[in-house]
Amino acid sequence: MKRLLQYLAFGLLSLSAAAALSSSSCGGASSNDPEVVPELSTDKEELAASYEATELTVNVTANCEWGVSSGATDWCTVSPSGGLSGSSTVKVSLTENFTRDARETVLTFRFGSARKTMNVKQECKEDGVNIPAGYKLVWTSSTQAAHPHLIPTNGGTRPEAVVGATTSFRTMSLTGCTMA
Repeated sequence: MKRLLQYLAFGLLSLSAAAALSSSSCGGASSNDPEVVPELSTDKEELAASYEATELTVNVTANCEWGVSSGATDWCTVSPSGGLSGSSTVKVSLTENFTRDARETVLTFRFGSARKTMNVKQECKEDGVNIPAGYKLVWTSSTQAAHPHLIPTNGGTRPEAVVGATTSFRTMSLTGCTMA
């Protein structure tokens, strides 16, 4: 009986010690430990690119797990879509912009309960018209068709006809310009 009481006392003492150690060692946070505030920084504030398909990079440094997403996945994708604490590089891939308008989207970085956004801007593809310095391209219309002309921007008034111009809905093809 005395031996049974010794085993029982030893068992209770062991359980008490194990409970005390587990509450103050790794994994258990004591009330004296400061709370880690999630932080994330990037080496760029925004991204800008020409109309051509391209791949840009953003270096990310964080003290926590994080994720990133694009607001326009049809033309702007990211890889990887997240990372762990430390430094990482995100590749931002843009498809060629065949539209007539510049386009923009936002990358959203998520870390903890916080968010950081980064604007992405891509230029539009020009129509392939090289307009000489000192001129601007304008359209005049008649009852039959619209005609492009180069107008001097230096105060001159004589328009120069654009030779070989053909037009259709939303497109224009130029084969040459006359400059007198």
